[in-house]
Amino acid sequence: MFNIKYNLSIVPDIISETMNILKEFKAEDKYLSLILGTIAAESGFEKRINEDKTKFGLAMMDVKLVEDIFLTIKKKNNLSEYHKLTMIWLGLDTIPFFIPSGDEIKYHLMFNDYFSIALLFLDFKYCDLHSEKIPTKLAEQASYYSKHYNSTKSTEEFLGAAEKYSIKDFLETFEKLKAE
Repeated sequence: MFNIKYNLSIVPDIISETMNILKEFKAEDKYLSLILGTIAAESGFEKRINEDKTKFGLAMMDVKLVEDIFLTIKKKNNLSEYHKLTMIWLGLDTIPFFIPSGDEIKYHLMFNDYFSIALLFLDFKYCDLHSEKIPTKLAEQASYYSKHYNSTKSTEEFLGAAEKYSIKDFLETFEKLKAE
């Protein structure tokens, strides 16, 4: 399997790409901080595969989670706007709808950050709509992350990663730019 290392100078590009994806989804700001914090905690914006080769992409998703997301989308007769947009971006806007193979999912998670970020958004959007609402403050999102996404990581790990990659500073700058 691949052991991919990225130059961390691309972190601003990943943040920018994430913002663009969420802008297309017309997503609320709370998704930006939660997704960036998750990426920081899971992959450090660098790794695309974990040590035991079971999780892939910026968000370290396993194939089963991605398959579940696709099954949820497939079951919907009347796809919402964000599902339709994702389907087009992922090249799955064809009829009949198909679920990619496990190897295809692994490949796209490792080499297509767009795919990884869009699926992470869908996972959080589904939880937000059907389970527990996503909090707006980063500290509360750390607890949400540990509860709903990765129960093996603590809130301190999430917040530590968010601090290491200056997520809070970036979000404050982002808020100032929006206000202008």
